[in-house]
Amino acid sequence: MRRLIAFTRPFAHRGQLPPVAATSNSKATLLLHVGPHKTGSTAIQSFCQRHRKHLAAAGFCYPKTGICWGQHLMLPASYLSRHPLIPKDMLGGDTEAVIAGTQNEMPPGQSLLLSSEVFWELLVDLPEAFASMLTMLDRTYHVRIILVDRPDSERTWSSIKHVARMGMPIDAATGLKDGQEACRQAHARLTNTGCPVIRVPYDKTDCVSTFLELLSSQLMPCQVAQRHKLDALVRTSRAKSSKQRENTAPTGSWCAAFTLEFSRRLLVATGPRNDYDSRIATFLQEVLDRGDTIEPVRRLPDEDAIFQRVIHASDSSTCLLTLTELRAWESICQHPAVQLAARKARCSDELRAVCQLTSHHQRAAA
Repeated sequence: MRRLIAFTRPFAHRGQLPPVAATSNSKATLLLHVGPHKTGSTAIQSFCQRHRKHLAAAGFCYPKTGICWGQHLMLPASYLSRHPLIPKDMLGGDTEAVIAGTQNEMPPGQSLLLSSEVFWELLVDLPEAFASMLTMLDRTYHVRIILVDRPDSERTWSSIKHVARMGMPIDAATGLKDGQEACRQAHARLTNTGCPVIRVPYDKTDCVSTFLELLSSQLMPCQVAQRHKLDALVRTSRAKSSKQRENTAPTGSWCAAFTLEFSRRLLVATGPRNDYDSRIATFLQEVLDRGDTIEPVRRLPDEDAIFQRVIHASDSSTCLLTLTELRAWESICQHPAVQLAARKARCSDELRAVCQLTSHHQRAAA
């Protein structure tokens, strides 16, 4: 999902960067992993942090400088004056100091690897700030941009489900269309950066291995030892691939239907909720974990059906469920396991507010 961000630092106008081959040979290589969101970035970053020494032995420096929340957040945050998730004291920092710190940490003969989804946010929302950052990095490095390719519709749909699971109601159709258009524009801008763009295919099972294989392709032919070490990391990633998806939501076919309908009803019942409500997030997670034991879930549509309904809603407030499905949804809300989850998460009031079919939903279902 797009985030509201603002550029806060002055910058010089910047045209296209020269091709990497035309720049000074004394520069080291910088691989700038820009995400985007919902393309396995968290798993990649977690793996790189845990295997920092092994990456260094293979010729890649994943620096500690600028790290926050598992990603190299401080560099893109230095260009921001506000952000809904980043604390204020992290914003508007000294860009040159962050770049210098990573340079000092980098051993000779290695390539620098930086990763943050906020790089993508800059590209989407503040392209001039992104261009300014590339200008500064290009003074020191041959910059190559790494982008994990996942269809925009899949990424945006994943973001919608993530927000809905947090109990934050949104207009799903608007989020889908806006997100896809913003990403199309960002992809077009990448072609004008002057930096090589390396695209990694998204693998929903093990996105880390495909990323590491991309790193292997960036090694020089003479770096045989480093390539062997990267191959060993790829094998490690594949062996532990199931653990890399630990922050992924339940995959039951009814998951999207339940969470999106809960989110929409919460919006009707209580008004907009712009804050992260941990109680509702806990409740939804507990309910989803119990989903296979609740019989009415079989009457809810599968994920593909919900996805198509979101697209066809086209900014309207039409209910995403049929009347039969809405009644099944009410049965789920009244199930003892769901009631228990609400009590444990201390959100029984919210559940009562959304478990009955309101006149708004009756009209929509009709």
